[in-house]
Amino acid sequence: MKTTASELNVHRHTVFYRLRQITDICGRSLESAHDQLTLRLAIAIDALHNQH
Repeated sequence: MKTTASELNVHRHTVFYRLRQITDICGRSLESAHDQLTLRLAIAIDALHNQH
């Protein structure tokens, strides 16, 4: 979290807050490997879709 906060130039509590918001909005657990994979795939597909 410290590294992520530093890279984003925000406080580490902001990172925790944003991650909690993501969890609440999408109804997925970032603790779950399955949900992590699902979210990564969705981001990758969106990135591919937006390239064209």
